[in-house]
Amino acid sequence: QFTDRSTDEDGEVVAWEWKFGTTTSDKQNPEFTFAAQGATEVSLTVTDNKKGRNTKTVTIDVGRGAISLDLLWSYPYDDTKDAYVFGTSPAVSPDGEYVYVTSTGYSLVCFTKAGERLWAFDIGKDGASAENNSGSIKVQSPTPSVDEDGTVYALAGFNEPNKGAGGSAFYAVSGGAGGGSQVWHVNTGVNTSFRLLSPAVTEKYLFIVARNVPSGHQNFQVYDKSSGDLVDERHVNGGSYGGVLPLKNGMVIAGTGGSHGMRVFFPDGAGKWKFSCVKSNGREHNYGGSGKDATCEAPNGTQPASGPGGKVYILFQNQGVRADKSLGGGVVYCYDPAKTVYGQTPEPDWYCPVKGDCAQSGMGVALGEDGTVYAATQKTGSVAAHVTAISAQGVKRWEHAADGDINGVPAVDDQGFVYYNDRTTGKLVKLRPEDGSRVAEIKLADELRSSPTISYDGTIYVNGMKDDKPTVFAVKGAAEGCAASWSQQGGNPSKTEYMY
Repeated sequence: QFTDRSTDEDGEVVAWEWKFGTTTSDKQNPEFTFAAQGATEVSLTVTDNKKGRNTKTVTIDVGRGAISLDLLWSYPYDDTKDAYVFGTSPAVSPDGEYVYVTSTGYSLVCFTKAGERLWAFDIGKDGASAENNSGSIKVQSPTPSVDEDGTVYALAGFNEPNKGAGGSAFYAVSGGAGGGSQVWHVNTGVNTSFRLLSPAVTEKYLFIVARNVPSGHQNFQVYDKSSGDLVDERHVNGGSYGGVLPLKNGMVIAGTGGSHGMRVFFPDGAGKWKFSCVKSNGREHNYGGSGKDATCEAPNGTQPASGPGGKVYILFQNQGVRADKSLGGGVVYCYDPAKTVYGQTPEPDWYCPVKGDCAQSGMGVALGEDGTVYAATQKTGSVAAHVTAISAQGVKRWEHAADGDINGVPAVDDQGFVYYNDRTTGKLVKLRPEDGSRVAEIKLADELRSSPTISYDGTIYVNGMKDDKPTVFAVKGAAEGCAASWSQQGGNPSKTEYMY
C-alpha cells in the first residue's frame, strides 16, 4: 500500500505517476503486488495545477508473500544404478547449517544450506543392501536423524528376507563441515530391514524398529547412543516397520505393522522397557486396539506424533474397529499417555476417520501451533489422496484433495501454512490453514515419495526422483521457520522423533 504525502504551497497536486520498476500507476494511493522479492526502486512524480513537477525515489525491500515458492538450488546426489527415494526425507542439523539425505544407493550425503556438497559416507560398506527378493532397490528406506551435537544416525538393511549374506547396519557418523567419519557401527543382522522411520534420539538412547530380525533378536531395539551398544530389545511384530515415538515420561510408542496397532512400552525403572502385557484372552493392549475385541487398526509404516499437551496422535489404516470403513480408509486416533495404564487396553480421547488410505507408505500427521492435526493419506480406488485438518478436539475442519497421490507426512511452517509432496505431479504444494485452499505450488521432480522438511530458517528441503536420480531440492517461501509444534515427520527438522 502506497500513500501520497506531497504538498504544494501555491496550488494543488492534480496528477500522480507512480513507477514500480516498469509498471506505472496514476492513482493517488495505489496498491501494488511485486512479482519478486528484494531491493526495488519506487518513484512518485506529482504535477500541480500550474504544471509544476517534482519526483521522489526511494528503495524499498520487498518481502516474500504467501504465494512465493522459489527453487534455491537442487543437486542429484546418488549415481548408483536404480537408486531410489521412497520414504526417506532430508534431515537438518540443529543449527540449520547442514542437510543430510540418503537413498537406496546407500550413501549418506551432507550439503550446506547453500547447496554445497561436502561429503558422502557409504552406509552400505559393511554389506548392507537395499535389494528385495526380486533384485530391485526401488524400495522403501529410512530417514537419517541428527543429534544435538551434530552426530548423524543412519540405518541400512536388506529390504527382504532370504538374501542370505552380509548384514544390515546402524551407523553413527560425525556431521558438519569436518564430518563424514564413522563414530560407530552396529551389524544388526542378516536380512534385517528398516523402512519408513528415522532413528529416535533421546538424551541417552536411540530407538528403532526393525523388520525380519535374525533368530534370537527382537524387533524393537534400544541402543546407547554414545557407544552403539544394544541396551534392550522387545518384540513388536516380525513384519514391523514405521515410526518410533519416545516420550519425555519414558514411555515409547512403536510401530508394529499389520493389524497389531502400535505397541506401548513402559520404562521399568532399570533402564529397560516392558510391553503393556497381553491378557489371557489374547487381547493386546496397544494403541489402535479396541476394548471390545482383539482387533487392532493397522499402522502400516505410519509416523506417530506428540503434542505439547502430552497427547499422542496416530494415523492408522481403518480396519473398522471403531469407525465405519465407508467413512474413510484412514483413521486418526488421539491418546493421552497419562491415562494409559499398564495391563489395561487404552481408550482413545477421540478418533476421526479420513478419506484415502495409508498402507505401507510412510504416512502420518503433523501438528499446527494451535493444536490442529494434519493427516495425509494416499489415493485408493476412486478416492483421491487427501490432506485433512482435524481440530484438537477431534472435529474435522476441512479436506483437501490432491491432484495426484501422496506418500509422506505434511509439514507446517511458522505462519501456519501446510505443505505436502504430490508424488505423481512432482510438486511441493502449499495450503492455507484456514480452509485447505491451495496457496502455491512448485514443480520440482518427476516423482516425490517423501515428506517435506521445513528447516529452522524456513527453507523447505525435499528429495525425490528427477531424471532417474535421487535429487535434493531447497525451496524458499515466506516462512522464517517451522512451526514450534510437532510440525513434520520426526517432529522437528532433525527428525529425532522426540519433543514432548
